[in-house]
Amino acid sequence: MYKNFKNIKELAMDFANFREHLKPHRFVRNVATMLAGNTSAQAITFAATLAITRLYTPDDFGIMTLISSIIIVLSVMSCFSYENAIVLPKEDSKAHNIFALSLLITIIFSILMLFVILFLGDNIANLVNKPGVIAYLWFIPAGVFVSGFWRSLTFWQTRAKKFNLLSASQIVNSITMASPRILAGLIIGSSAFWLITGNILGPLSVVLLLGIVFLKEHLPDFRKSVSKKEIFRVAKEFKKFPKYNVWSNLLSALSQNLPVFLFAYYFSQEVVGFYGLASAVLRKPAYLMGQSVSKVFLQKAAETQAHGQNLRSHLTRVTTGLAAIGIIPFGILAVGGAWIFSIVFGQQWATAGLYVQFLAPWLFLGFINPPSTQIILVKQKLRFKLYFETGYILLRVLAIVIGYHLSPQPWVAIALFSATGVLANIYYIMFAFSLTREAKT
Repeated sequence: MYKNFKNIKELAMDFANFREHLKPHRFVRNVATMLAGNTSAQAITFAATLAITRLYTPDDFGIMTLISSIIIVLSVMSCFSYENAIVLPKEDSKAHNIFALSLLITIIFSILMLFVILFLGDNIANLVNKPGVIAYLWFIPAGVFVSGFWRSLTFWQTRAKKFNLLSASQIVNSITMASPRILAGLIIGSSAFWLITGNILGPLSVVLLLGIVFLKEHLPDFRKSVSKKEIFRVAKEFKKFPKYNVWSNLLSALSQNLPVFLFAYYFSQEVVGFYGLASAVLRKPAYLMGQSVSKVFLQKAAETQAHGQNLRSHLTRVTTGLAAIGIIPFGILAVGGAWIFSIVFGQQWATAGLYVQFLAPWLFLGFINPPSTQIILVKQKLRFKLYFETGYILLRVLAIVIGYHLSPQPWVAIALFSATGVLANIYYIMFAFSLTREAKT
């Protein structure tokens, strides 16, 4: 009997050891979950784009791209970057108050944007040298509001390790974004209005999905934890995020969308539309896939940092894994982008494919750098991030202006813009790796 008890005890210990062996692979499973959802979402988006490019003109894409870029840049400030801090505290009560603070800032900021459009709409349209977009500026406050809630809810569900839910939300976003665009294009006709409407409805569907899950699972604890006093306390405790990170993220978003604003100013809406399609087909999928890894990596890196464990090997594995995933598709587009776009989307979009060829090296490095960004956040090197983005945006403005004066052809400016991105991303990734030397082994 003692022997049987001993065997059972040994079997239980073996099972426990087996579970411990599986723990390091949990990160891979979480990443695979996020990538599966985003891959499915991008497949839906790509299939929809095949129809949308035949229903809408490059001018329509140009207006949509310009308005969407303004929303993206302003959305970075929608939570004052406090949403990034939601995953950091050990206590859920503290995270609840950060979450509440993020939502409150989003509401106030969106109302402010509404008044800005009301009183300064004409000035904004003239600033980008496109007076015709004045009628579409009213989408901006709505887009900022939805984006702010989306960001906060996404970081909360990242904290809760709801990676299946986040993965499914990307599919919901793609379907909800594409459906009104295609239906309106078929029934009503070509208009930038429907392209922009789809951009709002997609994220709104995700907000509703993630919000319902949050209310169902956390509302009682949220009510108990949140108070005005605690909100002020966490605002002060994590003040580095609005002090440094919000501005560096703003500069990063402005830098990423810089070609849209400068092309709108220097060139036609058609050129903006070509760049917009190139960005939608290549940059956005790359960004979303990188962010899928990033969300899982942030949670894991914060946990690893808290336990004083090695971050270097973890960063190396994830970065090289992303490089292995991206090297073939980015390489193919760098060589044959113009030909591929003319076949897939129609001859009128071949110019967008040419732009992709020049952008591919920069976007490849941007695809593999999200883990480096999370290391910088976890290490709270936010001042460096701010200084880096400040210098980066100045170099990119200079690259586009020089390109414009060198040649009236937009591809020259795009090539110089991409080259600065390549050099900056290499430096950024190297700096992140240097930070992991401090980790315990």
